[in-house]
Amino acid sequence: MAILGDKNSSLAFRDVGLTEWWKTCGLPGWLEIATNGLEAAAKQRIAQEIEAHFAEAISDHLRAGESEPSAQEMALKELGDPQVAARNFQKSHLTESDGKAIRWMEWSAAKPFFSFGMLDAIPLAGFALLWLRGRQTPYVRIAAIFLLVTYVGCRLIPRLLYTMRLSRTSFIKGVTLSAFLTDTACGICLAMFFYTLCQNIYVSGFFGLFNVLLPNLKSSSSLRIWNKLRKS
Repeated sequence: MAILGDKNSSLAFRDVGLTEWWKTCGLPGWLEIATNGLEAAAKQRIAQEIEAHFAEAISDHLRAGESEPSAQEMALKELGDPQVAARNFQKSHLTESDGKAIRWMEWSAAKPFFSFGMLDAIPLAGFALLWLRGRQTPYVRIAAIFLLVTYVGCRLIPRLLYTMRLSRTSFIKGVTLSAFLTDTACGICLAMFFYTLCQNIYVSGFFGLFNVLLPNLKSSSSLRIWNKLRKS
């Protein structure tokens, strides 16, 4: 009953040997490697699930007539490479870095409006740019839109979500989705900037898409956190 990873790819198992690994590390050692870098809550939840699977696997091998040491070794082997499991867990569970990002979102959303530390003068600067004498200049308009979009997505919406007294999971999902959409909107603003600069829609699309949008889709921490919470 292979649970996680590729049991044939474990360098540690091959080099040390399953018997020695079990004697020195056992299941706690496997869990330590597999859950490294995850939040404490995720570590506890995974440990409970793996321990249940592990006990079930041992029972299966004992019923098949194997000795207890052999059953334990085989059950541990069926868990697979803990490093492979760690990569899989980090894709679907909140990591310590995700937790830091979430705590920062909660802290910033809890701040009252017109807090100097949260740069609540940003929308005033955006409106000022729109009404400057040179407001007809495309660069000025794009800069104003960029400022306003950033403020709405990263400050206004999180603050409004905070006042709605949502559950923590719903609140974080809303805030992270807002942050991701804000990043995407800022990427569009950058594409508009390049279009006004070179008047070529293909060049502007290239810079906007490949310099901002696609990297954002692949590596945005806000989108990653949102996906993990949505799947869980």
